[in-house]
Amino acid sequence: MARPGGESGSTLELLAFVPFSVATSLAFALAARRATEASAQRAFLAYAASFALTALGSILSCVQQAVLGADPAYSWPNIPYLLSYPFAIAGIMAFPLSRFGREGRLRMALETAIAVAAAVTLTWLAIVRPLAASQSGFGHRLVLFAYPIGDLIMFAVLVPLLLNLRRRPDAMVLRVLGASQVLYIAG
Repeated sequence: MARPGGESGSTLELLAFVPFSVATSLAFALAARRATEASAQRAFLAYAASFALTALGSILSCVQQAVLGADPAYSWPNIPYLLSYPFAIAGIMAFPLSRFGREGRLRMALETAIAVAAAVTLTWLAIVRPLAASQSGFGHRLVLFAYPIGDLIMFAVLVPLLLNLRRRPDAMVLRVLGASQVLYIAG
């Protein structure tokens, strides 16, 4: 029987995410097939690839832990996890922004800068400083730094899209997607 926090518990916890990642990937692939705009198709396909890579990373982490008995935190399962970031970022960026005048672009840039500065500050205080002080090797810290950097980049491209929702006919779908992405980043 697996105990939470034990090695078997961690493997089972990772395996629990696989069906959700696969289902989400399939849902985005289906959304891409049904989308009428090319930009929405690209966005949904990029998200489908991102969640497929997340599922692959979880499977590889389980194999790493269960079969090899090694800690997957600093090893090859990070490759698909980290590769999922560019696909999610590309998915966010594929949604077109409404056209703004100079004042609107300036306001959106300023609001984005404020949100990203706050996120960078929180990330610095909660993640980067403790990691920098840790006694882990350089490679371990490099992998662990890659995740918050990917999250910050994802957040930076997500904010303009979320600020732009008032003008979009698909605003409700993007609100749900944006809220889920913010929760994913926070996690």
